[in-house]
Amino acid sequence: MGGADAGAESTVVSLTDVHDDAGSHVETSIHYSVRLPACEPEPLQGFDDLCQLGRDDAGEYGWGTLLGEYRRSRDGWLAEDVSLTGLLPIARNGGSDTLLLDLNPAAQGQLHAFVHAVPHPGYLGNHVFTTVAKDFNAYLDSLIVVPDMAEDTWADVADCDPSDPWRRTVEEWLDKELPDWRSEAWAATY
Repeated sequence: MGGADAGAESTVVSLTDVHDDAGSHVETSIHYSVRLPACEPEPLQGFDDLCQLGRDDAGEYGWGTLLGEYRRSRDGWLAEDVSLTGLLPIARNGGSDTLLLDLNPAAQGQLHAFVHAVPHPGYLGNHVFTTVAKDFNAYLDSLIVVPDMAEDTWADVADCDPSDPWRRTVEEWLDKELPDWRSEAWAATY
């Protein structure tokens, strides 16, 4: 995965389940972003809610499942703006921006994104449908860590015991993705 870039939304690529000292379940995440030049002035975008295989907790193919997203997207808001022939929604973010896998034979697995406009100055002025990557491997290779999100992730574990498995995971992630992170002011404050 790529390098760093400042000030952006991020993608949760993997979720790790951990427990706090009281044994309570805590869901923690590592954040990545992808640069989409067509989305200027907000080129860094994230797709943090990956669609799950199979049925949802209610035993249905609802929103958030691959089959449910595919079926429901054909009649939803996205179909009003984009031809969805051969496109499978595979992830979204909190703003309902959607990452789509192109299953059309000619596309050979390209990934596309539909990003909503934000009606405020300094944000994306129009909806954007853009190619993200030529395939899933290229998408993974294009992911970057945004320093602000790295700081937030570190803040979540900095006060944990140094032997805490999740803290060790975050340290390894930061060492790999942002090798100089320990020299940052935010790292030294914990």
